[in-house]
Amino acid sequence: AMTLGDRIVIMKDGFIQQVGTPQEVFEHPVNVFVAGFIGTPQMNFFGAQLLREGEEYYVTCAGAKVALAESTGTRIHICHVSTRTSVALIRDAKRRGVQVTCESAPHYMLLTDRELLRRDANWRMNPPLREQADCEAIVEGFCDGTIDAVITDHAPHAAAEKADFEKAPNGIIGLETSFAGACTALVATGKLSLGRLIELMSTAPCRILSLPGGHIAAGGPADLCLLDPEEKWTFTERHIGSKSRNTPFLGTEFTGRVRLTICRGAVTFEAED
Repeated sequence: AMTLGDRIVIMKDGFIQQVGTPQEVFEHPVNVFVAGFIGTPQMNFFGAQLLREGEEYYVTCAGAKVALAESTGTRIHICHVSTRTSVALIRDAKRRGVQVTCESAPHYMLLTDRELLRRDANWRMNPPLREQADCEAIVEGFCDGTIDAVITDHAPHAAAEKADFEKAPNGIIGLETSFAGACTALVATGKLSLGRLIELMSTAPCRILSLPGGHIAAGGPADLCLLDPEEKWTFTERHIGSKSRNTPFLGTEFTGRVRLTICRGAVTFEAED
């Protein structure tokens, strides 16, 4: 974001595409990214994605958060990155030295909005599933370091709550499929090493939250996972440890599996087959 009086600066791929007042930009939109708008050095900030579809414009809050963090010199963590616009905004912000970190989940790499044609609420989450280009951008974001951590976005709901597609709450369970989904999207495809994925799921979250853990050392917590990154397996209801069943991944073949987990020195999970 830049302080330019009452003008909006629109950027794409590191280049300024358009500069103008809010009225000028919204009257003559282009398919690029708004990096930020600052009324004056002391006033408000916002970021937006201008994508013209008829007369509708979609605004993303990621730009607002990045601009605010940059202007105040404050750390900001952005949850559940799901669009190519947000990835581009965050990548650009990091290049400028903004203290921004972010995360995303496996379903934003593996599933697209086409799945919503099923009208099955197990594919509804917030943010919603996006286009294939967004999935590819999320993968790229993990590969180039723009996205800092893999999360589960675990949100259990009862079957009755998910029965009506239009009225159902957003959210899916993700604990059982987090490693498998990320390994399938990133490691099995040759995009990332297993070591880097482990860092994204352990060391990096601890670092972001200033928590102990994420490493194996004498005197450290005995919280361990035994992983098989090459095992191919199909996820079914019998693999679910949660009380809820609201997952879009039933019947999905994954590459990579958690075989055993140890928490504080005690075995808390062991795969049965």
